[in-house]
Amino acid sequence: VDGSGCISLKEFTEFLAKIGRQPSTKEHQQKLLRMFRRKDQDNTETLDFQEFLQLLREWANEEAREVRNRELDCAEKAGYTEEEVEEFRVLFQKANSGAGAIGADEIIEVFRHFRVALKQHRDYIKILLEDFSPRQYWFGPADPAVQFPEFLLVLKAMQDAKIVG
Repeated sequence: VDGSGCISLKEFTEFLAKIGRQPSTKEHQQKLLRMFRRKDQDNTETLDFQEFLQLLREWANEEAREVRNRELDCAEKAGYTEEEVEEFRVLFQKANSGAGAIGADEIIEVFRHFRVALKQHRDYIKILLEDFSPRQYWFGPADPAVQFPEFLLVLKAMQDAKIVG
């Protein structure tokens, strides 16, 4: 990034932040540091382009594993079958604008297509999102959002409250 042809841990972390994939917890930061050090085979505290690509792939795979584990955990907590999870994934993908997370307005909009009016439940949906959403997925200070795993828990809560069938 600085023109040296190599990237430091700081530069790599800044790059991840720019693409919305930065480590969000202390545990994730430590994991990234360990991964970086493993890829830095010449111990220069920088990565060449090949090492950078390898680390980027490893980080993406780690994120995918974590999301999948959260998804399985949330599906189990909600009591959903694999078939139901796949149906809900389609709903989520229809609502998701590419941010990887959806908020109350997106949930209301996707259900509107199925002729289910949720506008009057917007405040309740926001409360559910606040309850289930890690802060790093919020669109703004008062605009909580959830990724797909937590979306399953929000749907279950909406079903339990008889808002949706």
